[in-house]
Amino acid sequence: METVFIVDYGAGNLGSLRNMLMRKCGVNCEILREPEALTQEGKIILPGVGHFGFASKALLDSGWAQKLRKDAQEGRVILGICLGAQLLLERSEEGEGEGLSLIPGEVARFKLSQLRDGERVPHMGWSDVSVMDEQLQNAMATDSRFYFVHSFYLKPNLPEHVLMNSEFANGFCSAIRKDNVTGVQFHPEKSHHFGIAFLKAWLAGS
Repeated sequence: METVFIVDYGAGNLGSLRNMLMRKCGVNCEILREPEALTQEGKIILPGVGHFGFASKALLDSGWAQKLRKDAQEGRVILGICLGAQLLLERSEEGEGEGLSLIPGEVARFKLSQLRDGERVPHMGWSDVSVMDEQLQNAMATDSRFYFVHSFYLKPNLPEHVLMNSEFANGFCSAIRKDNVTGVQFHPEKSHHFGIAFLKAWLAGS
């Protein structure tokens, strides 16, 4: 049975994600605090909630930043979730810390001029997504919706790295992918059967 490793660098509650992976997706799952403990083959998930600058420093100080960059370069499959997805990019308007630079781009703050009537920041709740990748489309429901909680959004430099879009704030990139590295702004572990379908597709390589 495949093992998935969740990076614990002090930026979020990881229990619900672990439970979904083990109970609903049928994989072994280990939460690791030290990068030196990652000695086996397996996919990596970088979760996170909170402040980009603090999280960036925590990854660097713990040695996870160096480990993740090395593993990504060597082809290991990595998924970033919420703040973890933002950390895959180069920089953020939230704080001065550096991202992992695994995908070219930055993290931008939602501006009032982007919002439509009735929309508020933080963007909190369920939103529809449009999936750009055909293989991933086939693995998920056509009406897929996910749960979001964020005030900043993914802004990749290249359109080919946009994996999903959402309609909030006149449209924003809600998922990114470059080769073996994927990031999603939403929380699959809070998105019920839609989240399960996405995680199963990611685990299968879609």
